[in-house]
Amino acid sequence: LHTVQQITSFQNYLEPLNIKLKPCDDNIIDDVWHDRPERPAKPFFPHANQFNGLQTSHKIKPILETVASKKADYTVMTNPESISWLLNIRAHDSPFTPSCHAFLIIDREGNMNAFTDLNKITPDVYRHTGNAVRWYSFEDFFDILLQFSDKKIIVDFNQLPQKIFDFLTQNKAEIIPQSDPCILARALKNKIEQQNAQHIQEEDSVAVINFLAWLEQSRS
Repeated sequence: LHTVQQITSFQNYLEPLNIKLKPCDDNIIDDVWHDRPERPAKPFFPHANQFNGLQTSHKIKPILETVASKKADYTVMTNPESISWLLNIRAHDSPFTPSCHAFLIIDREGNMNAFTDLNKITPDVYRHTGNAVRWYSFEDFFDILLQFSDKKIIVDFNQLPQKIFDFLTQNKAEIIPQSDPCILARALKNKIEQQNAQHIQEEDSVAVINFLAWLEQSRS
């Protein structure tokens, strides 16, 4: 539930106070959260090219260049927004943010293993992501990581859960810290994204104008 960066920050503050953090095998919140909502179950859906402007095969190129420059074997991504952007898929997993709850492993050749709730992967999503992406259940994630002994793995400490970091180091993987390669690319909007942003701002402006007109008429 906490990233490597968060745990490091906590430890730096607590160690001078002689307080040590110990990981829990189970989430103790689960024992007291009796009315916890069900996990989101709605399926993922493709984000069409008319909206994203770039296919995954183009978006992944800078990532593979980074992998090659670091002489790494894999990149492990755990940021839902970046994974959704890279694969051009969306979901209903989080209110008001259409990102997909998933993990992603990319090898140096550009092959991708994605991990999520497989009930959410529809035939449309399979077709949309194509042969470059192999879909697995979340339960398979650590089994795949077992194969990473002595491999060089690029990760973002601001995004990577501490549990995954501990698992990789225990299995003697070489960790290469690197900022999420998708964050800057997500911020640099292509022409299609710029046009769509302008269009949606126009629609939003019309909605605000109609509301203000209604409000003015209601007061008179």
